[in-house]
Amino acid sequence: MDDNGKAEYFRHAWREYKVSGSTSLLESFSSGFIFAQMSAKAGLKKYGEDAKLCLIAEFKQLMDYEVFHGKNASKLSCHQKQKAANMINLIEEKINRGHTKKYPVIKARSVYNGKVQRGLYNKEETASPTVSQDAFLLTSIIDAIDGRDVAVTDIKGAYLNARMKDEVIMKITGPEVDIFCEMDPSLKRFVTKERKKRRVIRTVGQGIIRVCTVRVTLVRVIFVHIRKHGLCSKPI
Repeated sequence: MDDNGKAEYFRHAWREYKVSGSTSLLESFSSGFIFAQMSAKAGLKKYGEDAKLCLIAEFKQLMDYEVFHGKNASKLSCHQKQKAANMINLIEEKINRGHTKKYPVIKARSVYNGKVQRGLYNKEETASPTVSQDAFLLTSIIDAIDGRDVAVTDIKGAYLNARMKDEVIMKITGPEVDIFCEMDPSLKRFVTKERKKRRVIRTVGQGIIRVCTVRVTLVRVIFVHIRKHGLCSKPI
């Protein structure tokens, strides 16, 4: 769809929202055009080497933090195999950063399919909401009144910095298996066949999984580092 088609789709979606209050078309516009993404397999087919380099960059971060190690499938119990969830790898088209067909701007993202953990934790334990605008303004006002020195930073691979105590099994399938094996040939011995598809089963020990546990651990890690530098948290 060209730019004119997208603009017309958005106008139609906005009219639908104004008339009926339904946001379904606006959500489709957001996910389809603003946050356009596809599977790693589709991304490799569409963008070839560029997509592969993006996946390598994403996988390298996981390997640098040593978030997993290989597990021999024959040594896993039936229960462990049933509980093993897939690693989901996506290729995102960064529409808001000038992505075009001629000059693609893409990024890879890797996530764990947490469906197998649904029902184990309540929403309060797993939610990681974005700060509200009101809360941000209020804390900014307090910072100004107190004369605080405020700094904002991004923690690279934030959840990967927090160690997990539990062992969680994850399964990697598709062309990503070959990429992992190219990056670390020692993983080839863990590759097995399942329904005519190649797969790698691994144990994962850090923040790609179990966000509810890792989120709390990450906060503790941050506070430890803050105190090491002679700083302390101040309640609002």
